[in-house]
Amino acid sequence: MLGKGLSLVGFMDQKQAIDYLAKRCQVTGKTSRDLNEHWKKAKAQLGPRVEDAGKPEILDIPPEHKSYLDAIEKHPRFHEVLNDVRAWSFRLVKIEPLLAFQFDISIEQAIAAAVCPSGPDLHYSLKECLPQVIPDIVSRLEDIPNGFRIISPETNLRTVGKEEAFNQAIGLKLAGVRFGRGIPWMQVTRHNSKCYLYNGYHRAYRLRKMGATHVPCILLEVDRFSRAIAGPAGFFGSDVMRDKDPPTCAHFAQGRAYPVNLRLVEKIIEVTWREGFRPLTAWT
Repeated sequence: MLGKGLSLVGFMDQKQAIDYLAKRCQVTGKTSRDLNEHWKKAKAQLGPRVEDAGKPEILDIPPEHKSYLDAIEKHPRFHEVLNDVRAWSFRLVKIEPLLAFQFDISIEQAIAAAVCPSGPDLHYSLKECLPQVIPDIVSRLEDIPNGFRIISPETNLRTVGKEEAFNQAIGLKLAGVRFGRGIPWMQVTRHNSKCYLYNGYHRAYRLRKMGATHVPCILLEVDRFSRAIAGPAGFFGSDVMRDKDPPTCAHFAQGRAYPVNLRLVEKIIEVTWREGFRPLTAWT
């Protein structure tokens, strides 16, 4: 399946861009020469450097929203956000200057939930960016030899540990993976005084196009660049992100990203098992 998207392919080098356009996108022309022309157009469309790249305005969230934010902090999965983090806070961060390491966004996914005709106020943005309840994820199971496959059209499908249970009524135990939606709370990481949008690219784009200038998020202070960005697949590395002219959310929001038809993907997690024997050890 194909879907309309916006791509930062102009920030790639020639070899990476041609490979990306051939595999991830469907564009007019299939030869290397055709793809090279698309890359050149994408580079030209980027425009001048974003002057405040990585240095967004950061504001406090008004105190009347404290009880709402307290509920998020008390969520059983909140600890997942704080791995390898020096400090954190709930803040309002300006969207466009945020450094953007994600290659592309799906326009359909970005605008699908735009249901605020009067423009997003902070209450609306909080529910979008920092939901108190983590919603279920669309998924299905598919049998495979000695196992099963978990499939979702949402790429935020994640495994989150294992679980064991005993059904006394039938005398059987159950063991398997916990799976569901990855942490949905919008996060901005700050490393060496530069701010990166860690997740929530479609929501940030949608809110900006609806008129919002800032997004509520969890601002994470990190000491390692590898913690500041996700990756590696589908994301720019340190060479691009640390360049004097890096990709930002402004490139998506201001029409500087290159329009493409994206080859849509689904997320797959495979769970398999095998039976066998091993020498008996002390059993406790």
